[in-house]
Amino acid sequence: MLSVVADTSKNLNKFNLERTATLDRLFFYYMEVWKKIEGFENYEISNFGNVKNLKTNKILKKSFNSDFYHKVGLHNNFGQKNFNIHRLVAIAFIPNIENKETVNHINGIKIDNRVENLEWATRKEQFDHAINTGLFIRPMAKKVINKKTGIIYNSTSELCILFNFKLSTLRNKLNGIRKNNTNYEYI
Repeated sequence: MLSVVADTSKNLNKFNLERTATLDRLFFYYMEVWKKIEGFENYEISNFGNVKNLKTNKILKKSFNSDFYHKVGLHNNFGQKNFNIHRLVAIAFIPNIENKETVNHINGIKIDNRVENLEWATRKEQFDHAINTGLFIRPMAKKVINKKTGIIYNSTSELCILFNFKLSTLRNKLNGIRKNNTNYEYI
């Protein structure tokens, strides 16, 4: 009888430890945690991507940058500086052990700045992620025909490699930006 009680007690302790660890993780994901923004001590960033002014105790209004990421303007002794919110969250909450230069939105939604949706990434990792998730689709190469010979080339790149043309010049001619004095046109 005593051994059963002792065994049950051990299981309860193990259960309570597991439960506590799970609750800690849930707390972090469902409760807003705030950290000071380095260099801008009057502001804090949260794990949800909110920015708070500590002087007024108000959450700042977000705006969009030219790439449609959320940004905020922060003030310090040196003036105002604009920051992408996803970078502030990553800097505050995600260790960048490998010193990667960009922050990736895992689900591809640029305004979802929750810490669990962000990861540090290289530019190549960002590009591969965009292709693998369908966020970026490689454009189909336009075929090019030689009007005199009727030979069809799979792309302007192929044509440039074969005949040592400058790619940007050929594309400008085929797109009508420059006078097309060649025998080539897009199909």
